[in-house]
Amino acid sequence: MPTVHSAKSQLCIDAEHPTFVERWVVGTYLVAAIFPTNGRGLTLEHLESQIPIFYAAARSHKQAIWPRGICGYYLIPIYIAESFDASVIEWVHSYHPYRWAIWHVPVLYTTTRNSVEKRAYRDPRSDKYHWHGSAFRPYLEHVIGTALYAVSRRFGYDSPERVNGVAVQKVTT
Repeated sequence: MPTVHSAKSQLCIDAEHPTFVERWVVGTYLVAAIFPTNGRGLTLEHLESQIPIFYAAARSHKQAIWPRGICGYYLIPIYIAESFDASVIEWVHSYHPYRWAIWHVPVLYTTTRNSVEKRAYRDPRSDKYHWHGSAFRPYLEHVIGTALYAVSRRFGYDSPERVNGVAVQKVTT
């Protein structure tokens, strides 16, 4: 059963079912669609072929009437598996444009290592898409972080231990 959140609700992501979050961010109405998905045997072809399916689901759950352009879509599949092929990890680290106002942001969660692979932001001089969607990046990172927290809890961890091979510093309050 998908969960839908409006701008007034607190962000709470289901670790097993799609979650759709709608908010105004920097003058754009954003729909963030989080899809915890089985990533066993994931290939580049399968990863790319699911983009239209995720977009259709996000569009059908959108509650506002804003057209694409005023409304942007973040499609965030979180592929969950014991391991991933190196070519898939390399592809996920880069940005691949899909369509205008639709951003595909796949995340890989490795259950055996409690680790995450996601887009790596590189030097803006060598990454032509570094600034693409950068105004929304803090919001996007918050949504992804909240989703990964929920997914790691599903597997008995407090939070992911590594992101893109780098140990995550635990903040104690």
